[in-house]
Amino acid sequence: MSLKSCLCLIGLTLALALSLPAQTVRVLLVAGTADITPTGETVARPIVKGEAVTAGSTITTGADGRVVLTPMPGVKSIITPNSTITLESVSETPGAHATTAYQATLDLKVGAVVSDLNKPADATYDYSIRTPRGLAGARGTTFTVGVNPAGIATVVVAHGTISLTFTDGRTASLTPGKVSITKPDGTTVEAERISDLSPEDQAIANNWTEITLEAINAAVDAGVELSPETLKNVTDTADSLGLELSEQSQTLLETLQEKLDGINEEPAQNENDSRDIVGQSGGSTDTPAPLTDIERFRAGLTTDQLAVFDQLNETNQKLLVTIDDSAVTTAALGGDSITGVSFTNLDLETNLTAITKLSTSGLAFLKAANGDNLTEGYGPGPADWSASAFDRSAASWTALSAADQNLLLSLGATAAVMDRSATFLTAFINGVRDLPANQRTAIAETGWGFILFEEYFRDNYYTNQAISTATQLTSAQRALIKFFDLDPYEVLYSESSLGQQLDLLQSLSSSQREQLRKLDLGEHLLYIDSTSITRTLNRIAALNTTQRQAVIELGLGKYFAYANGETIQLESGGTVTVAQRLQTIINAYLGMSATKREALRDARIFESYHSYLSSSRLDTANLAYIVDIFLELPARTRAVLVSSHDFSLLDLLDFGSAGTIITASESSYRSLESFANIVAGLSDAELETLRDMEREAILLNAFVYESDANALASIKSVISFYNGLSILQKFTLRELGILQSYDLAWLTVNKQGLTRLLTSYSQLPGTLRAGTTFVEYTSSATTIDSPSVFVSNSYYSFYDVSFVTSGNQLHVGAIKNLVIQGNNYSEDIPTFTTAANGSLFLRASDLIDLYNVNFHTNIRSITMEAATINLANVAFNNHSTIALNSRLGGNPNFGSSVSGRVNFMGGVTYAGHLLDSQSQFDTYGKNIKIGTLANPATPGAYKTVPNFVMPQ
Repeated sequence: MSLKSCLCLIGLTLALALSLPAQTVRVLLVAGTADITPTGETVARPIVKGEAVTAGSTITTGADGRVVLTPMPGVKSIITPNSTITLESVSETPGAHATTAYQATLDLKVGAVVSDLNKPADATYDYSIRTPRGLAGARGTTFTVGVNPAGIATVVVAHGTISLTFTDGRTASLTPGKVSITKPDGTTVEAERISDLSPEDQAIANNWTEITLEAINAAVDAGVELSPETLKNVTDTADSLGLELSEQSQTLLETLQEKLDGINEEPAQNENDSRDIVGQSGGSTDTPAPLTDIERFRAGLTTDQLAVFDQLNETNQKLLVTIDDSAVTTAALGGDSITGVSFTNLDLETNLTAITKLSTSGLAFLKAANGDNLTEGYGPGPADWSASAFDRSAASWTALSAADQNLLLSLGATAAVMDRSATFLTAFINGVRDLPANQRTAIAETGWGFILFEEYFRDNYYTNQAISTATQLTSAQRALIKFFDLDPYEVLYSESSLGQQLDLLQSLSSSQREQLRKLDLGEHLLYIDSTSITRTLNRIAALNTTQRQAVIELGLGKYFAYANGETIQLESGGTVTVAQRLQTIINAYLGMSATKREALRDARIFESYHSYLSSSRLDTANLAYIVDIFLELPARTRAVLVSSHDFSLLDLLDFGSAGTIITASESSYRSLESFANIVAGLSDAELETLRDMEREAILLNAFVYESDANALASIKSVISFYNGLSILQKFTLRELGILQSYDLAWLTVNKQGLTRLLTSYSQLPGTLRAGTTFVEYTSSATTIDSPSVFVSNSYYSFYDVSFVTSGNQLHVGAIKNLVIQGNNYSEDIPTFTTAANGSLFLRASDLIDLYNVNFHTNIRSITMEAATINLANVAFNNHSTIALNSRLGGNPNFGSSVSGRVNFMGGVTYAGHLLDSQSQFDTYGKNIKIGTLANPATPGAYKTVPNFVMPQ
């Protein structure tokens, strides 16, 4: 490839990179060994070409490593081998008269950075390199800053002016062709000729100038676009400084000069050449116009893709061209993988817009988790999560071994990576590897890997039941489950007839199975007999092509499975058959304009629990009214609705007694109007945070239907709290099943208590977090044998339940209230049991409430943490040390419950001594420490308590 061709190619790549939202620091080049430690992380990973670098990230290059960054438009920062540099800060500020102010500071620890600035006319720059000796600021220049292992900083200027600000406050200015060397003691020397320096400084100057030549030459060879002026400035500087170059460096200088000469020798077409061309072309002076981005993109599409692309609106066409990724293009233009139906413009725009916000690593993870096909598998959806969640998850994914990644892919469990730490995932994967091979095969063949993380399978009983059921099926039966995407919960529910039903589906022809799959019948296939299947297929076959397409697009297939001539009583009076009602819906849909048909699909009303066929709201007039309402909503509200998995527009509309839709003024509920107002009151960043919590829809829904008069303020408070959490705390919020729970009690818990709970659990080993038993319900007189137990809903209480572990640590927690009541107040039946010298940890956000509770003598230390702790009839052993941490701390409160305190309600004993007053606590409770959530106490070393006789 010629230098000119290389520069043109990289120029196009750079132009695309710089068209991304501001201000994005991108990696233009990676060669050799080079790692990045992203912001907020402690583990380095290989840096990838094209990825975004955030402020606070550190880049390290090996002996053969080079990295080129573009911290702002027109700027290339070439990081040389054996360098360590941190992106200290970066910003972009719009100014007056269509100008933009860019700022970036690179903190060079050791090594060198060669910078080339080519500032656009409509921008102002503040670009600096920090070293241990000071700050080098540049405006429109080419220069090198180096720091050797001895801490000596050197600046070599090839063009422009460099302002130096030293750590002691001194300032200096360097002009082209000068070199500055600053020692660790602060002394500085400058020179225009190498010969003017001491022999020691000459060696330093020679070294950094040679490194500059090597960096420029390597960058040009790799295709980084540098102007001829830059090459000339570098060669002129090397010449003017009078360098004593090594043979290798002399060759480099000559090579750069040849490249410069080659560029300058490419002649422009002269007038005579133009005349020749005119004569050959019949007198025309027109030259073919270059292809536009959309024309170039269209040229790369297949015939089928082109047909879909040309039907998209202009916004989606531009989004696809901007993203320009083959996997994204295939997914977007290929339609739904099951039904084959093309996506609506709004649905597609929502997902494509989300993809444009992803970093390079985030997009790479999205594609990897979905097997390079974004409409297949069980990977995360682009619009289901925020860009920051994809970045966090990409880091966890990258930290896994290739074998671990492949295992998650084979199990259909890659969605499990979203917002979970690498330590948690590794522990989970190790647990999966311990399963028998036939169980792993069964999970993979059914595609049920995701059940290990679904909210209704967080109880090990259901997980084990699902795996056991899948293992007992044949490979062909498991393939049917995966083909029809049958939910494991429904499969378990129908287990008595499962084999017979799967055999029935297997007996169908492949075309019949494909037709049923397109109808997306789902779990209905587990309950309808062969006669109903035949009738369903016949009814569909009796429709014309347009009508069949309408059924698939609206998701009406499940209703056709039951349209056996039954007559249904309408809410508004009268009767109609199921078939007649379906025909009414189809005719109403086909009678709409293309825009309104898309709107009805986006509203997803046939996914709603309100959409039973007997409802008068599904007549022609109301369907048209629903579409009009949807189209009148603000664009952001429609986007939220279309990306929601928890409810649809129909769930937010109010209905009269006869099933007809009533207006907002007639309604006593805060529904659609409130929903739209809440969305309007949230910024794009706040909506992104709600996606991060995977609660965008259900959170809004909860506050819409609740009586909270300050719903918007409440949501913003939750968002603010969530944004204040660390990455580990966010991981833990999901790993404890809190975000998966449909009980939203965590939104109203004591925030300080929740922060402490998340912090404590985030510090536990990944094996313990991954092995946590999640409890939604358990009967009394039950023993829970697990080292970690967690309750993610607010209403559950334990009655006469024993917690046991064979290990020496036992953790029991709850998102809001941990309420444990034992019926047996006896040391013979302890509430908590561990191995010898064990430790017990009880945690909750709001309240720990223990009644009739005791502890096995093996337990030597006990820690409790909650905003408020209530203890009644609790017997502490005489050899245990205890730490009780509440919001307010202080001495215990006796006889009643005070919010924020540790309350001894009555019957609390230590070594048999009753602790019912301050004096009793001071005498016998010396092994009990009380701290706060902000400054928690820890169990101390055991101290023998004298067996004093109670005074009479």
